[in-house]
Amino acid sequence: GEKTPPPSPGRGTASAPPAPVPPPGINVQGTIDVKALAYQGMEIKDLVVDYVLEKGVLTVSKMEARMAGGELGGRSVLDMNVPELGYEAALEMQGARLPELVATFAGREVARALAGVMDLRLDLSGRGTTVDLVKKNLSAKGLYEMRNVKVEEIPVTRAVAKVVGLEELSRLSFEKVKGNLHLEKGMLHIRSLMDGKDVQAETEGDISLEGMMDLPVTLKLSRELSERFKARMPAGKYLLNKAGQAVLNLKVHGPVEDPRVTLDTGRVKQRLKEELREKARERLEKVLGDDKDKEQGKGAPVQDILKGLF
Repeated sequence: GEKTPPPSPGRGTASAPPAPVPPPGINVQGTIDVKALAYQGMEIKDLVVDYVLEKGVLTVSKMEARMAGGELGGRSVLDMNVPELGYEAALEMQGARLPELVATFAGREVARALAGVMDLRLDLSGRGTTVDLVKKNLSAKGLYEMRNVKVEEIPVTRAVAKVVGLEELSRLSFEKVKGNLHLEKGMLHIRSLMDGKDVQAETEGDISLEGMMDLPVTLKLSRELSERFKARMPAGKYLLNKAGQAVLNLKVHGPVEDPRVTLDTGRVKQRLKEELREKARERLEKVLGDDKDKEQGKGAPVQDILKGLF
């Protein structure tokens, strides 16, 4: 018979290999029990997985393991009938050591600069059999909490310390860090509250999966650090709150490995304007004294004069 010509390349050509689909009628149920295994250098112990494969859908009803000094649990559904493989999962991790987690996913150089333990609850879904498709289609929502966190001179803390003029900010410690995250279309939106003895911090912004940051950050320094900041920056006194603590509004942007940090000086300008206005008011009142026209309501009040100046 006639041979069917191969399809010509074009817009209809698949960009990724199709997801593997088990033959019809294949149903499997079981438990995987592994005492120890390694994933990118991190040891995973006592892994137990209960699963069912039916009609092309793999359901993991229970997954438990110990890793990085903590416990991991969760469940998932993998639908092999969906083009490019569809999946959903819910994960919960408790008491995992930060350095080991970070070493696995971000490298040992970054991990050496961190300390602390982490709890995480994460719900995620997506599809894809290639890295690009996974990044494009992965969605996630989660809550996290970290305790006894230490950060030692990573690029972002070094940049903050340089802009603020306090070397102490290149090394940060927090008793607790908590927040939430939302990943959609390759963009991770995070909100974090960080509570430490010397520094309190708050941020809400975005980090792309390619490592580009757009993070407004507010730092509140301890009284001791605030005094040092005020001594090193002449206008620093205008950034102190009523408790004598410096409140700094920063913008962190650019690549994670080489971030740019800027200090918002809008508050300094506003405080300077208010101080000048107050000094001008006092000066005008002194010059005008007990002007008779003012007493009789014929002269312009001081506040009206100032409105024209400021």
